[in-house]
Amino acid sequence: MIYLLILLSSIWDSRWSYSLAAPPQDVFRILGESVILPLKIQEDLKIKYIHWDFEELRFAETKAGEIVKGHAGRFRGRLLIPAGSNSLQIQNLTEEDSGLYSAYVFTEPHSDVIIFACNLHVLRRLPIPDVKANCTETVNGGYNATLYCSVKDGEGLIYTWSRGLLATPATKGPTLHLSMTSGDSSLCYICTAENRTSYNNNSVAISPWRLCESESSWAIPYCAVKAILTAAIPPVLLTLIAITHFRTRRGNA
Repeated sequence: MIYLLILLSSIWDSRWSYSLAAPPQDVFRILGESVILPLKIQEDLKIKYIHWDFEELRFAETKAGEIVKGHAGRFRGRLLIPAGSNSLQIQNLTEEDSGLYSAYVFTEPHSDVIIFACNLHVLRRLPIPDVKANCTETVNGGYNATLYCSVKDGEGLIYTWSRGLLATPATKGPTLHLSMTSGDSSLCYICTAENRTSYNNNSVAISPWRLCESESSWAIPYCAVKAILTAAIPPVLLTLIAITHFRTRRGNA
């Protein structure tokens, strides 16, 4: 109820009947990305127009899937209505875009106004995790390794490890224990750090063998290059096969 009183304090008009669809929901997005403000309207509801507010600023008015009025200031050039939708999209989000957004849906023929609201949180993406290794060489030329994955000032984060470029789940937690032989020298592991509340995450791919072997940062770009080559080689091979097949057919014609 308190949400409704706050939202109506600046727009009350006795000609209309106002109702809050639901309490404002929290929406999390990453800096520089976009957000579609949540708007769940019944298909049979006839909309006259929609007013969009940010805090106490009216920054847009939409009607029949078009922006008929847009704010000339901070939101200029960043508003879009997705095709076939009544919702409003804000592009190129900044940290200053965080706050309370309200959509006042004016309907007809009845004088009803349905209010949709959300609290938008624009966050910086988590830094790339840092991986450190404690390695002990074995008698057969392999390594027993303990890998530690961490993010600076990353309290409350969830860490997961996955194996290979197909990201097969390996274990949960910031620590990964491995017993490697020379046959494991080409394996890559991915550590992902995630904030489950905001769905903010980042990952790093490393080669444990090279991390133990050289104790240098080459273990990270090795896996990145390997991922690029793995993705690029199949299309190249298909292209070469197609060209060879085409030339063979022309030669036999």
